[in-house]
Amino acid sequence: MFEHHAVQADLISIGDELLIGQVVNTNAAWLSKALNDAGVSVRQHLAVSDSNNAIEEAFLQASQRVSFCIVTGGLGPTKDDITKSVIARLTNSPLSIREAVLRQLETRYRLLNRNLSALNRLQAEIPESCHFFQNHLGTAPGLWFEFKSCIFYCLPGVPYEMKALFSESVLPDLKAKFKMPEIRHTTLITSGIAESALAELLETWENELPFLNLKLAYLPRPGQVRLRISGTDAVAERLEERMEKARQSLMPLIQSYYMGTERMDGEPFDLARLLVQKLQSLQMTVAVAESCTGGQLSAAITAIPGASAVFKGSCVPYSNSMKQTLLQVPQQVFETEGAVSQRCVELMALGCKNLFQSDLAVSISGIAGPGGATAEKPVGLVWMGFAVKSQVVSKSFIFGADRLRNIEYSVQNALRIALTKI
Repeated sequence: MFEHHAVQADLISIGDELLIGQVVNTNAAWLSKALNDAGVSVRQHLAVSDSNNAIEEAFLQASQRVSFCIVTGGLGPTKDDITKSVIARLTNSPLSIREAVLRQLETRYRLLNRNLSALNRLQAEIPESCHFFQNHLGTAPGLWFEFKSCIFYCLPGVPYEMKALFSESVLPDLKAKFKMPEIRHTTLITSGIAESALAELLETWENELPFLNLKLAYLPRPGQVRLRISGTDAVAERLEERMEKARQSLMPLIQSYYMGTERMDGEPFDLARLLVQKLQSLQMTVAVAESCTGGQLSAAITAIPGASAVFKGSCVPYSNSMKQTLLQVPQQVFETEGAVSQRCVELMALGCKNLFQSDLAVSISGIAGPGGATAEKPVGLVWMGFAVKSQVVSKSFIFGADRLRNIEYSVQNALRIALTKI
């Protein structure tokens, strides 16, 4: 039995397809979360090619640095599947047919009404240094062996096979071999403040975290900064107390920017979901008139189940003539102030509210780029209008030079402000 502080793992993913960008390595992300939930700290993800030297080097490094390593890929019957041969050479152990694996393969192929070929029969060849887990969803068994002070678990790269073998065989084996600590994460969502400004605001608070044996990570994404507080302890109750103490001292500092808490085991945090839920609870409706975002705000809202109860409709008046025809924005506004202006978006919001007979209306007009800028109005300038009840307010932003990011930032900020106006 290993002590809790020693439980650290590496993940090795084998396959050229991962390195050339042909396949996204979802296995590593899934395994990291599953291991973290179990109390294991993952030291690194390493993707290596279908090469004897690359695989062997990765195994050697892991064997010197972590308690155990999970390897995915390279267990199939084709010539590029060389994980077993590397293990055999590394452990000075010959390959031999395991009768239990062979019998399962024969049964599987018989049920499929197919012949077990000589190539598929090779799946039952396993280094004598390895123990195996039967794979009930595929043909390649899971393997485990000890090398130096590290335990290696080798699993198929097919995601559903890997997940089943990990959950049914590897995880129970890990829990029997290692004493796991408790690991906790709390992720608070902020919006309306830049990462650097947030770091300055929290500097004194953050300096106190080491005394609670906690860590903070800043995780920015368009329109938001996530603050993840992390800690570990052998005793769950003691860890929860430390986490809650840190959270309570943090909340007064971020109250003006706090949007919610992200659940590790639930649906991803989504401002559109919050807006739909809040509108439902208030029995209010919303409509949207968006120009530079081209319907993306409407798409974000209508992607949420239940949006039909609150979303009245939207329009994308991209041209000035459509802003004038659909939303009754006077021609004079375009001539004197322009479509990307405070006056224009406020009139757009009012026109949208009247057009759809909604309780709340949101309008967006901006210069997404790369062209369209002037000396007074740079690329990334976006105006937003919000009409609710008898009030109309507006807000401007200058996001940057990237068109797609400008659109994404616009959508997230429009959702955030809409939440504060109802």
